Amino acid sequence: MKFQTRYLLYIALPIFLINLAFTIFNSIAEYTALEDLSKGEFISKTENLSAKIANHNSDGVAISKTSAISATQLFGNRNKSTRFLKELLYQFPQYIPLWH
Repeated sequence: MKFQTRYLLYIALPIFLINLAFTIFNSIAEYTALEDLSKGEFISKTENLSAKIANHNSDGVAISKTSAISATQLFGNRNKSTRFLKELLYQFPQYIPLWH
């Protein structure tokens, strides 16, 4: 067997195979780490979004309750009731579709 063949077979090929194995192992480890990080980020963003939605929902319920209470308290006085509701919706414009 020639020296070049023995060199390739006994030295270069094992080094290449070990390097390939380390590369594959590191790639798999990096992939799982990135996958775990992206799952955590997705869960965090979803929790933040659900908290914002819950906050807006509770605000909407509070505005509706306030409107209902003002309508019952100012039942005979339509001008004051309408003015109060317009002022309330002016302060919270995101709830204007609730009034129409």
